[in-house]
Amino acid sequence: MQPRSPRPFRYLLAVLFMLVLFRPSAASGAESYYIEGSRVLLYKIINWWYDCLPEDSRMLCGLPVRCDTSGEAVIRYREADSQLTLGLARDLAGQLSLFAPCTGGPGPARLRCTWLNRAYFGRAAAAPVIQDGGSVTALVFHRVGRQYHRRLQAVENSIRIELTGRIGGLMDGKIALYTKGPFIKSCPGSLSGKDFPVSIAIFNGVTNEALARYTMVGE
Repeated sequence: MQPRSPRPFRYLLAVLFMLVLFRPSAASGAESYYIEGSRVLLYKIINWWYDCLPEDSRMLCGLPVRCDTSGEAVIRYREADSQLTLGLARDLAGQLSLFAPCTGGPGPARLRCTWLNRAYFGRAAAAPVIQDGGSVTALVFHRVGRQYHRRLQAVENSIRIELTGRIGGLMDGKIALYTKGPFIKSCPGSLSGKDFPVSIAIFNGVTNEALARYTMVGE
């Protein structure tokens, strides 16, 4: 059963709506956050969660959250071993915590590629994304032929990365996409320890073609 959206969250969105409308646009690169499909300034949501009343502290628990990143991909290619790296100008979804701390309990451990668009990658294989300081800064692909490197290089500036998950708790300056950890604000016991699906999809932003998909897998 999908978590129900608490009614008060609509009022929180209404308060922040005008701030989102008048957000200055970035000169290069863009990172946008959405909760239940509505665009938000996530850092303001985080600040609100820190200071909210106890009766409101679980308002966000279990809600779907998405981060769209565009204009920040950097393609690097090592011809000697046909390795292609899709690097990022900054941490992917820097206001979200993707990886649960390694405490021996349940929690996501790595991102595994579940699908590649062969028109762009040929017979390439994607390396799993292992927890490294809790952030994702690059995606690595092996056995990428030169013609596929050229095709990906041609769309570098239009690559869009979409990360989706559900809100599991509040950490220091970030919203966690898992439910067990050292939280400042935690979610109810019915959600604690529950595995939330976390996924990453890469798109050609011009044609909206999917290029690759990843999903979080446990330890």
